[in-house]
Amino acid sequence: MARDDQVDVLLDEEAGSGPPRPGSPGTGIAVPRVPAWARSAAVWAAVLAVLLAGVSVAAGRQVATTAARLSGAVALTGSLAAPWSTRWSADATSVLGATGAVLVTVDPDDTLRGLRTADGTELWSVPVPVGQGSCLLAGRTPVCSSVSAAGQTSVIALDPVSGAVLQRLDWATAAVLDLPVEDDVVLVGSGDEGRVAAVRWSPATGATVWTFASAPDVVWPQQTTWETGTDRVRVTSHGQVTFSLVSGADLGAAPVDVDRSVTVPAGDALAARLRLRVDAADLERLEPDGAVSWAYRFTASGGTPAVPLLTVDGVLVCGVGATLVGLDAADGTELWTLPSGLTQGASAVTDGWSVATTLGDGSRAALVSMDPRTGQVRWRVGLGETPVARLVVLPDGSVLVATVDEIRVLGPG
Repeated sequence: MARDDQVDVLLDEEAGSGPPRPGSPGTGIAVPRVPAWARSAAVWAAVLAVLLAGVSVAAGRQVATTAARLSGAVALTGSLAAPWSTRWSADATSVLGATGAVLVTVDPDDTLRGLRTADGTELWSVPVPVGQGSCLLAGRTPVCSSVSAAGQTSVIALDPVSGAVLQRLDWATAAVLDLPVEDDVVLVGSGDEGRVAAVRWSPATGATVWTFASAPDVVWPQQTTWETGTDRVRVTSHGQVTFSLVSGADLGAAPVDVDRSVTVPAGDALAARLRLRVDAADLERLEPDGAVSWAYRFTASGGTPAVPLLTVDGVLVCGVGATLVGLDAADGTELWTLPSGLTQGASAVTDGWSVATTLGDGSRAALVSMDPRTGQVRWRVGLGETPVARLVVLPDGSVLVATVDEIRVLGPG
């Protein structure tokens, strides 16, 4: 008889100790046999249940790990799992930035515009003499300055929602530098009698926070060096003067403290934890005690250090000129390099899983999504003919692509 045809019987070595009980040990009563296929199915069901339980635990751990990795993430995009499409586009030569739901741009005709971030609708426009000055965001306020032929500087602060002029400043000095300091603007220039002059001005209130004027004859009609540090400015010409950007105090011969530390502007939680600095052509990661954990130098950069762009899943993505580089954040190992083929510095964004960047092929550019650990391209979306394509993450997670004379906003779907 084959094994599958036999009946399993349980025997009681103490037979006769009591009345037979069906199904009890030792009764000699046959226990109904479960067919082999059913036993196999039951075994596999049990194994599958164990496996599924393991998968559930693993999935739970993965969700928890992912949640921990993305907790505290900075400037993430929408999902990059599938190719993106263009939501809207507009003419623009530069972008000041986004203030809430408004994107502030400069058009080719030197017009400052406020566009609704969601759909590109123009909310306001203000002509600005950008050719004789500049525009910046001081906090969330657009500020534009222009220098007249007479050597005077005019400054306006605009409401980012309506474009209305909130405050004005007329400064009797030709501004050489305009610097955002917290939510204010510091103007620096050369005044009468060769003096270095500066003013810190509040676009929100129109108030002057402080003014600075050096001794005469610091600036002569010769080469002048204007240096900015983390909290001070130094001007060197016939003489030299250093003053505080915070208080306007004369710092005498104090050196300009050049902060060599660099931050990671986007990515998962690792972006905020990494301590990085630039030393000559090297990008270094520092331990909590300040010791150098690793140093990386891109040998083909000609001495240009790598610029951190983002972190994702243990990878530090940097730009070195027009080349994108992926480094293992733990030990600085170079995982991959990707020349962009474009004329501007490399840029990249992430959704916490993938990396998106722009690549050029001849005269055409494309938005591509990549695996962060291998650099392998997953998908590609054409952007048309342009030698420049910079990426900026908007507050809603969509991505702005800035070209020579156009901006285009893309998102999932």
